[in-house]
Amino acid sequence: ADAPASSAGARPPLQGLVREMWADLGDALSLQYTGAASTMGGALRRGGHTALAVLEKGWRSVNRAYCAHFEDGARQSAMELMLG
Repeated sequence: ADAPASSAGARPPLQGLVREMWADLGDALSLQYTGAASTMGGALRRGGHTALAVLEKGWRSVNRAYCAHFEDGARQSAMELMLG
């Protein structure tokens, strides 16, 4: 017996929504702690490691390294000021 069309059609949009929310959360946490978006966000959003996701991951890694070396001091000072 085949599943009803409504339940079969409901899974992919929900799965896509959950993946998007999970990737957004990862990006928000990564931005807070590293100053750059998550390196895995592209793979999560696209459902796998496509060529575009690998390129995006590489770009974000370079951005993260730049932020860690040149911009982290100001971010750390601001967090210490806010947290006491």
